[in-house]
Amino acid sequence: MGCTPSLTLTGLTFSCADIAVGGLKRVLYTLLSDVTATPLVAGQIDAPTFSAVNKTYELEFNNKDGFSSFSEEKTVETNGVVNAIPTVVIEFPKMTTAKRTLLDEITVAGLELVIWVQTAADTYHAIGLDYGAYCSLVSGASGTGRSEKNMYQVTFTGEEDSLSTPLSAAGFALVVANI
Repeated sequence: MGCTPSLTLTGLTFSCADIAVGGLKRVLYTLLSDVTATPLVAGQIDAPTFSAVNKTYELEFNNKDGFSSFSEEKTVETNGVVNAIPTVVIEFPKMTTAKRTLLDEITVAGLELVIWVQTAADTYHAIGLDYGAYCSLVSGASGTGRSEKNMYQVTFTGEEDSLSTPLSAAGFALVVANI
């Protein structure tokens, strides 16, 4: 017999304001060890705080590139194993030395990050708050034709117990203030 969980969600509603708006507006990162993001208020983070040691960095990209995105998948197995895998993919146009150097610095095994995302639909997400996200892939391409992209593609991945943590607009403003 299955368990009977205590649910607070009574249903999902649809509004005409819920029309799909894909893409990302902003992506930032902070070292996980420099973030305190509790408590949750109304199911979201309203006031993240940061240590004085490091700060938050913005990853500027072309937000109309038709490529950069945030996705997550949560799987639940009958044996009780739960995994949520958030993924943020960003494309940086033009392969420059400065971009290469930064990407090489953040692509380090064991470097735990929190990725802060603002979607084009103005939803805000904190990725990696539980166990950290990491820069799992950097690929560069020169393009073969004049109209093809010369760029770096970067993938950040995490493994959490639940879906990404919602962040309020005020909470995201505090992240931006830490740049």
